[in-house]
Amino acid sequence: METLSRKVKKFVSDKKLEIEMLQVREQYRREFLGNVSHELKTPLALISMFSETLEMGKIKSEEKKQEYYSIIHSETARLTKMVSSI
Repeated sequence: METLSRKVKKFVSDKKLEIEMLQVREQYRREFLGNVSHELKTPLALISMFSETLEMGKIKSEEKKQEYYSIIHSETARLTKMVSSI
């Protein structure tokens, strides 16, 4: 009987440890997704803003247009690099 009691206590202890480990992993997962989401929003917002401005024809200077295209290109490359590293 004592052996069964010890086995049950060990089983319960092991399961508690597994639950704690799962909770820690879930917290890491949430933090990771939050960080990824935040990191993706900035370049997406810039790409959207500059492309919409160009699309609306608000920029008359060819030099400024090229600057906006360059920003869109660099932010796209930044996004690609981030996604590739995930």
